[in-house]
Order: sequence, then C-alpha cells, then structure tokens
Amino acid sequence: ARRHKIRISAPDRVIMPPRTYRNGDRASAGSSRTPLARTVPILLSLFSLLARTTFAADSRWLPSITPVPDPPDDACFHENKFGTTRIALCAYGVPTTTQIAFNAYNKTVNDLPAPKAWITIQDHSIALVKNTAAPGDKPEVWSKPQSYFASTNDGGSEFMGQTTSTWFGTKQGDENTGASAVRSAMSYGYTSYAPIDRCTETFGYTNETAATKTDAEIMSEKSITHEEVDLIRKHCNGTYDQKLRENQFMTMTGGGSGYWLNGCPNYSPGNTSKNMNYTCPAVPIAPGGYKFSILGMLYGSMINSAHTESYGGYGAEGLHDYQVPHSRDLAQYKSLVMTSTLDITNVGENTTVRSAWVGWRNGTTVNFTDISDTTNLAGTKLHFVSPGSGEDEIVLKFAPYYSTGKYERDVAAVKKEFGIPCQYPDHCPTCLDYCVRDITGYDGGFQSKALGREIKKLGNGGLSTLPTQHASKSSFYPGATSTPKSTKEELMSLGGAPKLEVTEVRPVKIFLRKHGGCTGRPASPAAADMSGENTWPNAPADCPNWFKASNHDGSKWLSEEHGTAVKNEWMIDCEAGDLRCYLVDVHLDLAYLNGTRAVLGDITNDAGSDKYGWGKGTFFMYDPEIGTGDAVSGFGDEIQGSGDLPCPASGCLYPGPTPDSGSDSNLIFVFIGVAIGVVALVIGMVVYCLAVRKRKRLKVSGTKQVKAEV
Repeated sequence: ARRHKIRISAPDRVIMPPRTYRNGDRASAGSSRTPLARTVPILLSLFSLLARTTFAADSRWLPSITPVPDPPDDACFHENKFGTTRIALCAYGVPTTTQIAFNAYNKTVNDLPAPKAWITIQDHSIALVKNTAAPGDKPEVWSKPQSYFASTNDGGSEFMGQTTSTWFGTKQGDENTGASAVRSAMSYGYTSYAPIDRCTETFGYTNETAATKTDAEIMSEKSITHEEVDLIRKHCNGTYDQKLRENQFMTMTGGGSGYWLNGCPNYSPGNTSKNMNYTCPAVPIAPGGYKFSILGMLYGSMINSAHTESYGGYGAEGLHDYQVPHSRDLAQYKSLVMTSTLDITNVGENTTVRSAWVGWRNGTTVNFTDISDTTNLAGTKLHFVSPGSGEDEIVLKFAPYYSTGKYERDVAAVKKEFGIPCQYPDHCPTCLDYCVRDITGYDGGFQSKALGREIKKLGNGGLSTLPTQHASKSSFYPGATSTPKSTKEELMSLGGAPKLEVTEVRPVKIFLRKHGGCTGRPASPAAADMSGENTWPNAPADCPNWFKASNHDGSKWLSEEHGTAVKNEWMIDCEAGDLRCYLVDVHLDLAYLNGTRAVLGDITNDAGSDKYGWGKGTFFMYDPEIGTGDAVSGFGDEIQGSGDLPCPASGCLYPGPTPDSGSDSNLIFVFIGVAIGVVALVIGMVVYCLAVRKRKRLKVSGTKQVKAEV
C-alpha cells in the first residue's frame, strides 16, 4: 500500500529556552494541589528518593536516531508536534508503538533535541477471564495461529494517524462454510492519531514567522479566506481545539476482505446510534492532546454455546490441529481484556527520579508503587513527570465507558463487491485497493478518509466536482459527484460491511499490574511456530505472543521478518522493576453481575452449511486520551449505573479509593506522626547526651575521691 508520509517543515535552529517547570511541587508521586499536601510529600520524598534506583534502557526517542536506518520505515523517525506534545508513531513489524513527550521548546520544527522524558504505549495482547475466576486471577491469553499485523499511515488536513489491523482466534480459512467455517474469532483495529499543526504542517509557517505577517499578507500568500487566516493564527499560538467525531479503523472482517470504516466511541450512557440520529458527538482535542482508539468484532460458528439455537456443534471435524489451541467458547468467560504495555522507564534521565501517580475525581492520589492490581482505574488520570527536567507532566486519561452493539452482514453484497475469498494479485500481494473498501464518506477532515489514497470509496459524495488534484484517480471515487449524498447510516453497511450501530454504553474496569520484564530473547527461535507459543523455552511470562512468534520456516523472529532496521528494543524495552513497565488491562463485560450475558457477550453464532462464521456478531469501541500539561482536562463523564441493566450501584460505580485508603485527607495525620517522631527523636538525643555527660562527671568525681582516700 502507498504509505502517507508525515510532512516536516524546514528546520528552524532558533531554539527557545526551556519552559519553566511549573509543576515542581508535584515531584512526589502522591502530590496534590492543596498547600499542606504539597509540603508533606516533598518531606517524605527525601526518604523515598534514597531508596529509588534509576535504570538504563535500550529504548530511544525514535526521531533522534541518526543516521536514519536504510531502508527505513520513515514514519518511525519523524514526529508530530502540536501544542505542548511530541508524538512518534512506529509499527515496524510490531503493533503500533506510540512515544509521547512534552515539548519543552514550544517549537514544531524537526531539529529539536530529544526530550528528557517520555512514555511509550504498545498493544500487548487480548485475554479472557473465566466465569469462575477470582479477583486478581491472571486472564487467559486469547492466541492466534499467526501473529501478523497489517499497518498503514493515514491522515487528513486535521489529524495524522497510524492504523493497525489484526485478528485473534481461528479466523484462518474464513472463505469456508459449514464445519470448516470460522469457529471463534475477533477482528481487531487499533488507530493511533494526533492533531496536525496546520500552522507548520499545512501552511509552512513557524510560530514566529506567522506573528510577523498581517492577515492580508497571509491571505495573499496562501490564497485563503480571512476565516482560514484566523484558523492559522489559532494553530500558531496554540489556542485551537480540534474537533473529532467519528474514529476511523481499518479492519479485515472475513473472506479476505476488509474496510476502512467509521465508528463512534464518544457516546455517553443512554445514547445509541439511533437516538443520536447516527451523528457522533464532537470531542475537542486540545493542542497537545492525543488519542488512540480500539475496535473489536467478535464472531464465529461456535463462539457462544449459551446461544443454543444457533450453536454449530461441529466437534473436531473441519478444525485443523494448529487451530485447536486458539478456539474459544465465550460462554465460559465473563470479560474480555485488552492489554497494553505502558513503558515509563524513560520518564527521567539516569540522573533523575521517575515519578508516577494516579489521580481520581474525588481528589485521591496514589503512587504507582502503591497501586494494587485489583484497584479499578476507570475514569482516572495517570500522571508522569521527571522532576527537575524542565518538562511538564504527561497525562493518560482512561475513558470510563466503552460502546457496544450487534451486527448482521449482507454476505451477498460481500460476494458482489469482493468475491469470496478476495484475491490479491501476485504482483501486488499487499495492495489495499484490491480487497479493502473505504466507506467513510466524503466529509473531509478526519470525519472521513481523505481523498488521495488509492482505495475505492463506496457511496455517493454529493460533490459538485472532484478536486482537480484527484482527477487522475477518479476510478477510486466513482460516486464522488453522485447524488443524493449517502447518509452516515447508509454508509455503515455498504459493500456488506458490519454496521457498527451502538446500542449500549457500558462502564469499563481497568487494572494496572507491574510488568515482569521481557528481555533475553534468543538470536533465533527454537522452533517454527507463528503463534509464538513454542519458540522460546522458559520465556518470561509477560512477553507477548507476537514478540515470540517465528516466521513460517522458523529461521527468524516474525517481528524481524522484514529486517531489523528498526529494532523492537528501540521502541520499547521492558525490564522488571518498579517504575519500569506496566500492563494496563481494560476489562469489557461479557456478562452482567447476575450472570446474564451482556450485549458484547450475547453473540449469535453464524452456523450452517452455507455460513462462513463471520456473517453476524458483536463489537466494541474504546478510546483513552493522552496529552501533556493541561491538554488533558477534566475527567469526562462521571461513571454511573446502567439503568435497567442488572447491575447494582455497588457493581457499576467506580469512584476510586475512599479518603481512608490513601487520600490527601490522611496526610495531616502523616505529618503529625512524622513531626511527633522527629520531636521525640530530638528529645531522646538531648536526654541521652545529658545523661552521658552527667555520668562522665560522676565518674571523674569518684576517681578523685578514691585517690584522696588512698
């Protein structure tokens, strides 16, 4: 596929002085905004700093690597800068990896020094929690026969994104029907995106040069309207909030075909696609903000034995031996878990101390090192800062809800549009235009996939004319000028696509657990196994399967199949220890508290002699938010119960720990205790010194008396 490249402005070597560190009073991970709570953690940190150790790591800020490897995945070595945030995206043989840092220089040029602190997020795995599991039990990984990922860069005039598509379960052979149809699978799309700085990226100005020009000069130079000039100035001075509605995903959905489609994870409890007239609410993305969104679709002929009337019940026939370990009956599980690796090793240079804490809506703050792996972090913010670095904090906000619903596909329309299976030509086995369709419409911005990519758009655009710069590719936009314009609801199911109609918004549960480390991978696999389960004897337990997977003949690791120009340890490098790497588990309900199946877990099996296993299913969408400084504001919707669902308040409300479990209200008692201890220590030392002195005087006096008597 033709990859969209990030455009970089000409270098500007005038470097601004670092921004004054305005959060220095938050150096302790348990800091707060209250005056007393600011003081106490600083006092206590004098003791804790002595016990903390910093570590060296092989991971690097990718855009700082020189010279750029050849041949490069050039997106890995460029960065997006907007507001106070710097973002680097990379998917070189691995899931999308995102590095996020604070832009202390307030510059958008391409020659900035590497940041002193950054965090890295990388997709890890999918797992399932058994109905019989107790709190704290480790989820069961849902594996797949081949650990492949398809990825591509994308963007419009307002956002830059990187999209990854993969699947889990037994999706291989999805052109077959009956007993050989897909048994149980999940198609998975992961999109990482950030606002584009239109000041520099689109119009070629720097913050300084735009300020020296009049509105008339900019209008003349760029042939734009006065309204667009106002937009440029807001981008240049960092006051413009981008508005994001639909999120876009690339996903392969069955029969070898796939779609670039829109989905809306922005609904609040009580909202559905229908009662919102299929309009996705706008979410402002402040300068310095960043988001990643996840789409999952569950389907199969034998994926839910609880739905007895549709269950295939084919037994072992039709299922290859290599597929058996990856088949799952979701009726046996109560939640699905999306796990991401969060690497905070580089929050702080080797000479500084990393600081990380969690903040709740009610004001509670808790150190990372004090977080239990059974503490629900839904609706919280995770804060990361390198004290003394001159860089502001990085904030990760966990959305408290996910959107879900069911779908049923028009398989005949899939056959008509693609054929089953869809065939890629031998001369271009990865060209997306053969087996992928764009059903995002013609709305522009990031509300639909931008024109210019060689992927066929379906639907009517209602445009008066196709823009001149795209006229040579008109065959990819056959309906661009057709009327009436396709509605958002009509676009959703074109070409047999799964109609992602949201019918329920549910609370998530999010847990954080310390990563056990994943280092020491051998130079080559011990066996040929593309699932990654038999290639590395005694591998660390927290290594993801995609990292352990071999290529087809076992001669090399699958993540290095296309070369080692970009090493995985440059992107993320997890070693065991405090304040290193963590696994973030996002739990989605497959069942309610009383055992009734939730919408996501109530899957109708697609079984029958003429069924492929992917004709119907359920889906979910979820999107956390990340930023620096004040770009991530508020906590979003407060977590509420789910109305008529059998989920009582005690099970649906996740307000965070009570003040008695570690909030700042207890700090006054800590302060008093420390003060009493210090005073007692001083008094004790004074008393001891006086006693020793008196004893010496008595000893001297007694000696003189004895001598006199002799």
